[in-house]
Amino acid sequence: MKPFRRSARGSASLGRQMTSAAAWSSLGSIVMRLGSFSVGIVAARLIAPDQFGVFAVALTVHAIIVNVSDLGVSAYVVRHRGDLDAVGPTVTTIATISALLLGGAMALAAPWLSAELGSSAAVDPVRVLSLTVVLAGISSVPSAVLTREFRQDRRFLADLLNFVASTAILLGLALLGGGALALAWSRVAGQAVSTLVLFAASPARYRPGFDRRVGRLVVAFGLPLIGSSFVGFLIGNVDYIVVGRLLGAEPLGFYYLAYNAGSWPYVILSPIVASITVAAFSRVRHDRARFADRMSTSMAALLAIGIPANALIVALAHPLVQAIYGATWAPAAAPLAWTAVYGAMRIPADLLTNITIAEGKTRGLLLLQLAYLAVLTPITVASVQLWGAVGAGVAHVVAIGGILLPGFMLILARTTGFGVSRLFAAAARPLAASLVAAVAAHIVADRVGGTWPSLLAGGGTGVVVYIALVASWGRAVAVAARRLWSGVDDPAEDAPEDEVEFVPVPDGVHA
Repeated sequence: MKPFRRSARGSASLGRQMTSAAAWSSLGSIVMRLGSFSVGIVAARLIAPDQFGVFAVALTVHAIIVNVSDLGVSAYVVRHRGDLDAVGPTVTTIATISALLLGGAMALAAPWLSAELGSSAAVDPVRVLSLTVVLAGISSVPSAVLTREFRQDRRFLADLLNFVASTAILLGLALLGGGALALAWSRVAGQAVSTLVLFAASPARYRPGFDRRVGRLVVAFGLPLIGSSFVGFLIGNVDYIVVGRLLGAEPLGFYYLAYNAGSWPYVILSPIVASITVAAFSRVRHDRARFADRMSTSMAALLAIGIPANALIVALAHPLVQAIYGATWAPAAAPLAWTAVYGAMRIPADLLTNITIAEGKTRGLLLLQLAYLAVLTPITVASVQLWGAVGAGVAHVVAIGGILLPGFMLILARTTGFGVSRLFAAAARPLAASLVAAVAAHIVADRVGGTWPSLLAGGGTGVVVYIALVASWGRAVAVAARRLWSGVDDPAEDAPEDEVEFVPVPDGVHA
């Protein structure tokens, strides 16, 4: 076993570590998403909508498995405040064995799973994607170590090489008529390269081993988180399941593109949030007096970026789809408007999810996700039957606004002091400014006419209006964030044992 070593940044203040991590995460997220966005445009013009629908089914099956494949090991490692040498062999064993078993189960069950989700043509792509489950599980510990150490510079390298490999395979196979299989094999190639880089870049690599005490701690922390992750998958994919079963592969292909386009801001911001939130807020849990203030400034900064981006997507949905993807994809514009509203609401929910994990409230997170799913599922079925693919977006907006965001307030308000009033205060200025900017963008786009001219003129107008309305407020938020996070020291490594909301683990059960 190679011993764990703190990185050279270990003596730096938490504020400086977070700044560096956020900078690298931002660079990586923007570069990767712009690259994926560009490749997605090319792929959409080479691959038919029904093949995107087949791949959406395969991705849904993949998400079922990958969300539980490491049994919560990654989050446990990131949150753990003691010596990783004591837990490294055990978490490596748990992650590797679970990934092998679940990847194999995914491959074997591919025919049944594909048929149940409405596309028997997805069997081969599902089997190909099962390889990524194994690779992701094997690399989960090195990846978590890098996140824990705020080494997002090294994770950026892994993501960059992942993108290069997957893009080469995707474009090569798509040009040969690979369809959904081209998309699946590109994921495998990228994950394989990323796995190699993560192992090489991690400051610690552990051989498998097992300590029963550590195993029970991981299981106690991970079981509710696994349940929450699985329920989270259902929440994120119940729309694909319902649209695929009720409407078929081609409408699902249009909805798949609309959902992805509506999630552009979230997809850029989410990796940044995930890369620093759990580790950072876990390390300042002792300072309860300023915890809510740190949450407020973090929320305001995220919403200042995410809300206006999604508002402009809503305002310019029709010219955006036709200009970027072509007239073939025009039916995606209507659901895009609703998925973009949902995408904006996912941004605060994502930050609150990660803070809930940092607080160790995995059981409360699971219960909230179950309530959310119980409401979302029937609303989605009814809405899709009434309004087609548009109804899936409507259902997401209703459920996240009525259940998920208020639920986080109930979980976190008592212990952190961050309640509904603080959430509204953080969101008020960017929301109001975004609505004004979106209206201005839509009016200008309508008057200009033409696909590209209306998109560029409307988008430019919206950006200028928004910046003018939030400039002074944004400077105040930045000053507050620097004041709250600068000079915060990283607590000592000999911190007390992780506090975990325990759930009963039957005797004889081993991870």
